[in-house]
Amino acid sequence: MLLVAVVPPMVLPAASPHYLISYAMLPQRSLLVFFIVLLGVQSGHAQTDDYFYPIVEDGKYGFIDASGRVILEPQYDQALYSSEGLAPVKIGEQWGFVNASGTLVVDPQYDRVFPFRGGYAQVQKNAAFGIVDMRGNVVLPPTYRAVREHADGLLPFEEVHNVKALGLKVTSRIEWGYLNTNGEEAIASRYVNALPAHDGLAPVEMRKRVLLFQVGTEWGFLRADGSMAFPERYRSARSFSEGLAFVRKGNTRGFIDTEGNWVMDTRYNQVFNFSNGMARVAQKGQYGFIDKEGTVVIPLQFEFALDFAEDRAVIRQGEQWGYIDTDGNVMIPSRFERAWSFNGPLARVRIDGNVAYINKQGDVVWRP
Repeated sequence: MLLVAVVPPMVLPAASPHYLISYAMLPQRSLLVFFIVLLGVQSGHAQTDDYFYPIVEDGKYGFIDASGRVILEPQYDQALYSSEGLAPVKIGEQWGFVNASGTLVVDPQYDRVFPFRGGYAQVQKNAAFGIVDMRGNVVLPPTYRAVREHADGLLPFEEVHNVKALGLKVTSRIEWGYLNTNGEEAIASRYVNALPAHDGLAPVEMRKRVLLFQVGTEWGFLRADGSMAFPERYRSARSFSEGLAFVRKGNTRGFIDTEGNWVMDTRYNQVFNFSNGMARVAQKGQYGFIDKEGTVVIPLQFEFALDFAEDRAVIRQGEQWGYIDTDGNVMIPSRFERAWSFNGPLARVRIDGNVAYINKQGDVVWRP
């Protein structure tokens, strides 16, 4: 087994409040790590105390709490948003995790770190990936070529196999499988691609064969024991979100439920995952939201929008940014130069060229 890192960088600069990628349709052979949590795909149930927010003064980073009070004076070389009560900080050239009291729970020793999800965080060292828990224990050593989001007790991982045809060595081939949180292989690495499991189902890309020849690929869904959940195959698929998964079958696009039943077709240029019972959609440069029956519940009227997070969605009207609620009402008027999704009680915005934080009422709680 050959383990070499190939995943593109995912830790964003401290000026950016989210670690995630929200996507309209997953490329079939993407090797990106998808963290489908903070960009409005799910709001979570963390306590308010779990959230603290990076600020920068004179080139050093510190943190404020949800009231805007500075709880950790600027002292770090870089910092990112907290997740599950721990925040990534960079000291020198290495990353670790700090809690709201300033205690280094995970000593800076990694080249990159990723948000905690379900008590585990991905780390990178010397171009390889591993997993640590919230006490800093190494659950999986950083020796894996690539890993993705841990969810439902399964961690997608990638390795390279030497493949043979007719008894002759041909080439090396990337294969995906799933590990459990003990680092044991739960589902053998034999898939072209594997995405995070949600709602008890894991999307995998499989090779289609005629006799000994591969004639393309197709997607299906696995249960935790590695068995196929239902017989249908798809041109492409995403992970489940709120009980529905976006798939392509032939030239038709739509959502299926966890029993494999086709729930609805979609006709939009862009379709995003469900959050707060709604999916963001776009057509001809206008964004809105549909419900789980495909009914437009918030008209396509915004130049841009993000998924709901904390019952608020970012919108752009003209050159200004603001927020709507789940009924489509403008709760915070479009008056910011830029706005990002709420991460707990606060959201990051740009005012007069400077980063600031607002609460759900739109009040500025911190600005430099």
